[in-house]
Amino acid sequence: MAILDYLKAKVADFNIILSWIEQEIEDLQSKSSNHTQLIFHLQGRINECRRLCRNLQVITHIGHPMLVTRTLPIIHDINWWTIIITWYYLPALRRENNADTEMRNILLDAAGRSGLTWIEDIAVRLDGAQATVSAITETPVIFGPPQHSVSLLGMAALFHELGHNAFRRFPTIADDLAAVISDYFSEFQRQAGPLTPEEMAERNRTIDEALNYWKLERLDEVFSDIFATFVCGPAYYLSSVDMALTLAVNPFDVDLIDVHPPPAARVHVCHRALASHYLNEPLISLVRNTWNDYTRTVGRSSQFELTCALELLDRLVQSSVQSIETRLPEAKRYEHPLPVQTGLTEIPSDATLEILLNQGGQILLTKPECYADWEQEAFEALKSSDTN
Repeated sequence: MAILDYLKAKVADFNIILSWIEQEIEDLQSKSSNHTQLIFHLQGRINECRRLCRNLQVITHIGHPMLVTRTLPIIHDINWWTIIITWYYLPALRRENNADTEMRNILLDAAGRSGLTWIEDIAVRLDGAQATVSAITETPVIFGPPQHSVSLLGMAALFHELGHNAFRRFPTIADDLAAVISDYFSEFQRQAGPLTPEEMAERNRTIDEALNYWKLERLDEVFSDIFATFVCGPAYYLSSVDMALTLAVNPFDVDLIDVHPPPAARVHVCHRALASHYLNEPLISLVRNTWNDYTRTVGRSSQFELTCALELLDRLVQSSVQSIETRLPEAKRYEHPLPVQTGLTEIPSDATLEILLNQGGQILLTKPECYADWEQEAFEALKSSDTN
């Protein structure tokens, strides 16, 4: 069989790559004392790849057609882990500098308060857009822009990245949200009045499109928005509005390519996920009124009204909050009082990242001329508290 020649070539290829990765990990182990657990998990994945590679080699020696049919899944597994390790983990550990380490310490503390008790370590890369790779949920890689080394602005979005880790850790969250989607559209379908066969066929088609829109990736994104609001409070709601206003798109456009739901849907779930006592706060009213002023100037499509119906989004919020409270019992919902104008710029002695982000949002919107000096002091206090 010609495929045997290909399999032998893949074994040789994998052996070279795995040997190189093993040497890289060994070198990092001798240089880094901060990432013992992360390196331990990487070694475990490479050991598993070695085992799979030996199985692949045995199959090529035997050459039985029935065994050969099992080789592609093995190749896929080895290839997937080599990509995860060589594209994300190794580059993050290789380039780690003081700013990355400081952010790692801040995020580890934030993860603990957010109920992600399984996280043992984090590799941080402050050299790109905010993102996370949680292939190993105990030791994710988190990306952020380089300005996070000197500024709090935009850091509320890091709680969204922690949300992705929780979503991956508990696959049943996706099952629960998918059930919400399915139930909603099943109910909606039964509500149809008298229709011609053609009208019914068209209605069913649009409902199916809306149902299929909510794939796993979009459920992940909407859950992570709700999670971030749950643990970071108004600061993340403010961040969601800022994101929606900054993007050069209609916030009601349903983009079938983008894995993120429309910005308007994201803003809505963040508002609904706030602790109820914030809803009458002047800051929240200011942000909400700003958002409403903007949305009155843009049109919303029937596709948005169906796919991202407010009732559906509210159900997703309810299910997500229940999941957080059930599966992450140590997650602390952000309910800290918003700062009052008297002493607004004073740095609390026990301030967490969440408290500072919420304080900063209030200063930025009500006393923007004071923000720059306050932020510098707040960021230094945050870094200092994480080195004690």
